[in-house]
Amino acid sequence: MLTGGYPEPALTLVLEKFERQSEKKKVVRWEATSEYPTGTLIGEVSIAPVFDDTLHCIGLVGSVHDITERKRAEDQVRKSEAKYRNIFENVQDVYYEASIDGTILEVSPSIEIISKGQYHKDDLIGSRCTISMRRLANGRLFYQHSRSEEML
Repeated sequence: MLTGGYPEPALTLVLEKFERQSEKKKVVRWEATSEYPTGTLIGEVSIAPVFDDTLHCIGLVGSVHDITERKRAEDQVRKSEAKYRNIFENVQDVYYEASIDGTILEVSPSIEIISKGQYHKDDLIGSRCTISMRRLANGRLFYQHSRSEEML
């Protein structure tokens, strides 16, 4: 009986999956979160049934790869993306990203409000713009944006 190295509830889960998969004669993979004295770990578990000459399942071979750090990093990226998306979608000014050739890659939804419906985000993405800059008499910089009509 398989018991070594698996704390509950992981042991019960492994045994249940072993029972189901040994009948199908297939490898099974899943992610499991387990509590150990050193803390919570997330593992990528892979288990394959082992058969004798008569195709009777006599055991299993498995491995567990610690993916705790990867999962934590993915969670941090998800949180960061959600924070960015929230700021981006609620900014009161217009925020946009353009490639080096002036192709608009992203525009905040506020473009519709600020332009009083003249511009819509989906219509602008993929179009090209030019940006010119000049210094005003008071020393401040003035940016002028214009869309290239031939790209529309």
